[in-house]
Amino acid sequence: MKYLLFVTLLLIPSLSRAETLGVYVDEFADLCWTQDVPGPRTLYIMCRNSSGVTGARFRIEYSSGFTGTLLSSSSPWLNVAGDPLTGATITFDNTCQFGSFTVMVLNFMFVGGSPNCSWIRTANHPLSVATGPEVSDCAFQSVAAYWEGTHVSNTAPTDCPNDIDYEEHTHHCRPYYPTVAAEGATWGAVKALYR
Repeated sequence: MKYLLFVTLLLIPSLSRAETLGVYVDEFADLCWTQDVPGPRTLYIMCRNSSGVTGARFRIEYSSGFTGTLLSSSSPWLNVAGDPLTGATITFDNTCQFGSFTVMVLNFMFVGGSPNCSWIRTANHPLSVATGPEVSDCAFQSVAAYWEGTHVSNTAPTDCPNDIDYEEHTHHCRPYYPTVAAEGATWGAVKALYR
């Protein structure tokens, strides 16, 4: 029975792996925390620990209050469509890539003043049916990928909240803010704010 399960997992790649596409401080996909100090900052969108992919589809998103500005982006791959803010699709030159590698380089200008525990992370492409970023496996089939991101803060990264539903890693690369409930108000109360 053990051998049958092992063979089944080998034959069905989507069950035996979990690709990760995230925003990191380094080209090794190890660091996901940076200080919010004014000046230029380079971040990397990386495919991490891949068991074989031929492309990626994603966008990046920021937390509310993040004060940095994306100046430019570039990719080591030739086939790039779109941009990281509105949605990018990148194919890895029709080759199957393994391990951890750079998908895109992001050049930011940080101005400081972002709230502690701000973040930048990968998210789903606007045309995607997945709830997060996607990669294409070696058979060119679309597969949902786990998202990760970088904390932008002046506190230790372990002090910032991480997605508690999925924390495969111990490096705290799933920045998360819980949803804040909005308080109801009448139109009269809103107009009173401007008197």
